[in-house]
Amino acid sequence: MNYQGPIQSPVEKNPTAEELMTRNEPVLAPDMPLMEAMDVFLKHKISGAPVVDRGGRLLGMLSEKDCLKLLANKTYYHHLPAQTVEAYMTPAEQVQTVELNIDMQGLATLFLDNNFRKVPVMKNDRVIGQVSRRDVMRGIHKMLS
Repeated sequence: MNYQGPIQSPVEKNPTAEELMTRNEPVLAPDMPLMEAMDVFLKHKISGAPVVDRGGRLLGMLSEKDCLKLLANKTYYHHLPAQTVEAYMTPAEQVQTVELNIDMQGLATLFLDNNFRKVPVMKNDRVIGQVSRRDVMRGIHKMLS
């Protein structure tokens, strides 16, 4: 079934990204070894993380899918020098972000229109959290319960 357009909100006030987002999830440094980033994903049971500079500004996003590229490269080249997060991340210019005040309806529409699973939540050009499809689903479930 194809997505047919924006969701019509049945309620006046939807929770916002600020209310739905997960705070304090790991962020990655661009010079972090890729294997270390994969360890972070596995330890925290996350599928991706923002890559930020020391000031918390978004440089890119690294996902499980990006990490799979390492396996493909290793299979093809038989060995690889140490790789960094920066070499495999999606650059910030290509990363969808949201502001604190986007509501659940807007987030649901964004996730329906795109294939990504989570987006960084920004405030004053800094990453302050992430909101995922699951966070939105949790919000919808709570609202309908």
